[in-house]
Amino acid sequence: MWRRRRHPRYVTLLAPLVTYTMRLLAGTGDTAFSTLPMIAEVAKEQRVHTSRPLSIAVVSSQITITASPLSTAVVFFASLLLPAILSTMIGLFLRQASD
Repeated sequence: MWRRRRHPRYVTLLAPLVTYTMRLLAGTGDTAFSTLPMIAEVAKEQRVHTSRPLSIAVVSSQITITASPLSTAVVFFASLLLPAILSTMIGLFLRQASD
């Protein structure tokens, strides 16, 4: 396995930047899960409490959802579809109630 760590001392600073960038570009938080074991391993090697870089990385990944253009697009299109979905559901409910 190819491993090259240029600046392992800065795991607490680099971990949130990596997870932020990955989620921003991908639009989903599932990408951060792949980096968590690596962050924990580097933190252990540097004798840093693993909770520090891991918690900061997870929080930065969650904050990114507000900046992600993909998630913004999903919310926008969902808001466009909401009236049609609600009218269909209300129509089905009224049809069932009258039967």
